[in-house]
Amino acid sequence: MLRFYTCPLDYRYDPEKDEWQIVAPMKTRRIGVGVAVLNRLLYAVGGFDGTNRLNSAECYYPETDEWKSIASMNVVRSGAGGYDGNTFLDSVECYDPAQDTWTEVTHMMSGRSGVGVAITMEPCRKTPCGSIFPEKPNDENADKQRGGCIFSNCK
Repeated sequence: MLRFYTCPLDYRYDPEKDEWQIVAPMKTRRIGVGVAVLNRLLYAVGGFDGTNRLNSAECYYPETDEWKSIASMNVVRSGAGGYDGNTFLDSVECYDPAQDTWTEVTHMMSGRSGVGVAITMEPCRKTPCGSIFPEKPNDENADKQRGGCIFSNCK
């Protein structure tokens, strides 16, 4: 029988005070979760809740100490993005925080799990050959206006 234990409290570390502080719990308990920080917000994507693999995602707002749900990924993913419960995935999804949408952008050469989550500060696009490259901004302020992409399951 699978037993799933979670810590009843969530913490964040404050390096200026050199101390841990109790914070609001995530909306969904999850292990094997992919995490990334973009524009001072912490994103938690996918994972496993002890029963099911997840495609849900949420974002932590430190100024208000709250988690908000964001759009779910297109595919359930755990192990930091690469396992759906049956198969090691080769797909990569990109989150656009301005539009609150996930888009599949490419496939890796082979499925994998236990990989990571990466951030680019410019919007991403899929090239004809399937690789990922950030779009080049038209002006020096473009990247500040666009935010960025969060890749789940990058090499």
